[in-house]
Amino acid sequence: MAVSNLKRNALPTGKGVKMRRRFQQMQAEERVALAGLMLQVLTPRAIALVLNRSPSTNCRELARNSSGAAYVSRRA
Repeated sequence: MAVSNLKRNALPTGKGVKMRRRFQQMQAEERVALAGLMLQVLTPRAIALVLNRSPSTNCRELARNSSGAAYVSRRA
């Protein structure tokens, strides 16, 4: 079974096989934590370390669900 999953998630490249990335949506608890960390005026990289997420994930989440200058975790 592992082999079939590997084949399904693999993309052929000129230098071998490249694996597709799997993305997981932020959960409600993570969004609430993100809002709280934003109030503490932490850098995006520091927030990413705390949430164990990529800084770009946090930036996309903030851009997608911000209302003016404030992040709205319930809106997501």
